[in-house]
Amino acid sequence: MVWTDFKLPLAILAIGSVVYQLYSNRDRMSFVWSVWKMFRFKMFFEVLGALSLTSIAFLALWEYVPIFRWGWLNLFIKGGGNIIIAPVLESSGSPSVFVRLLPPLFFATLLIALPFMAHYEERVFRRGYHEWREIWIQSVKFGLIHLFVGVPLAAAIALIGVGFFYACKYRTALRNQNKVFASFLEETQQVKERARDVGVRGEIRVGVVSDLEDEAVMTSTAYHTLYNSLLVLLLLILTIRAV
Repeated sequence: MVWTDFKLPLAILAIGSVVYQLYSNRDRMSFVWSVWKMFRFKMFFEVLGALSLTSIAFLALWEYVPIFRWGWLNLFIKGGGNIIIAPVLESSGSPSVFVRLLPPLFFATLLIALPFMAHYEERVFRRGYHEWREIWIQSVKFGLIHLFVGVPLAAAIALIGVGFFYACKYRTALRNQNKVFASFLEETQQVKERARDVGVRGEIRVGVVSDLEDEAVMTSTAYHTLYNSLLVLLLLILTIRAV
């Protein structure tokens, strides 16, 4: 069932969410460049591989497990999708040239907002989770949380693997950055527990741990941003061709 009356409000909500991201971070626009300049050729091929595996998993689940095609956005838009993407994408088929211009402008703007969005998710789902059990739990949460933005179950399950990919990049970056504290992962919890007893030294140590985690989050943010950017660039090209 398609509730066409809700398409316009959904499109406005999608555009508004991206505009809000840029407006609320208007004093931090240099952050976008700080993420983009971390991109490397090797990273591109790693992300392309992750994207390919995710696509295969999604298509397999979509084809062979029909129940996994369901997402709440199916109630409003035929075929469902992501609430940030699908309502805007549908307008690319409008007979009005003005309306058809909105999707490419939207996706171009979304490219700029992606680093902020990715960084927020990485801080929530990756920062402070170093053990493999924690990583798996957070990866499952990361994938399934996308159900709230309307993606079908097949996509949410496939994204669990992407979350694990980002988590591995975060963990690897954390280990590589920590040359002085070689046993960082093993000692982190102990440091936090002893911080009150060791006074200033403990506070300094915890501060270093926090800085290392922030740097590692930036690494996973770069991978996350590049992954999403490839998808948005594809949508940008498709909507430009439709104008």
